[in-house]
Amino acid sequence: MARTSIRFSLTTSLLALVGLLSLAILAVNVVAGRRIADDLSARYLEETERLVEERLHGFFAPVVSGIGNARAWARAGAIDPRDPARSTAVLLTVLRAHPQVTSLATGDETGYGYRIGAEGDDFLVRVNEAGRPGAPARFTLVSRDGAELKRYEKADEYDPRKRPWYASARDALAKAGSAAAAEVAWTDPFLLNTSKTPGISASAPFEGPDGGTYMTTFNVMLTRLSDFTASLRPTPHGAAVVLSDAGEVLGFPATDRFPTAERRLEFLKALE
Repeated sequence: MARTSIRFSLTTSLLALVGLLSLAILAVNVVAGRRIADDLSARYLEETERLVEERLHGFFAPVVSGIGNARAWARAGAIDPRDPARSTAVLLTVLRAHPQVTSLATGDETGYGYRIGAEGDDFLVRVNEAGRPGAPARFTLVSRDGAELKRYEKADEYDPRKRPWYASARDALAKAGSAAAAEVAWTDPFLLNTSKTPGISASAPFEGPDGGTYMTTFNVMLTRLSDFTASLRPTPHGAAVVLSDAGEVLGFPATDRFPTAERRLEFLKALE
């Protein structure tokens, strides 16, 4: 009888020990599993963030590098704001290669301004001389390959000196002391003059082949930026958005509210 009691007691203790060990092993596995899952999630988010940042850099890099190229071309005499035909022949290649740059322009302190930008499938060149009261603006419509399609003049009160991008470039010039040393400056969102839609611009001063100082801008319509961010899918159910330093939405994600480029354009135009 005593032997049976001892055996029963040992069996009970062993079963209890096995149960405790099983619970301990289960707890360890749960904790380890959570740690592994958290680590994998963190690594996945880090990799996703890196990929999104790389694609955003790829979107904006041509804007900044384009300004650097324009400055170098001007120093070499390849482009000249006072020679629209020469400038158009070179800058048209930039717009064709980088559709996120919807237009680019130059201006100086006399009020002289040159601008080329997308106009449907073609490109429209405009030359203003705001310093000459009553002088009409000169327009030239060119095809993608640079062939002249139409030329005309009409009254236009555009003055580059009054544009936000010009002020940003001029501030960069004053801060640096010279056009060559000035950094590229990004503007806050503003209404683009020709398209009448919100946009942002990268601008900087540069020295023309005539030795004069000009300001230049590479403009990006927010609709183009939103089309880009809407195409980003960091996760199957994720979305990407671009915010300004002030927290303003610059690039909208693909949502039920903005499912198409047309809907995003309608919304952005309503912000005028």
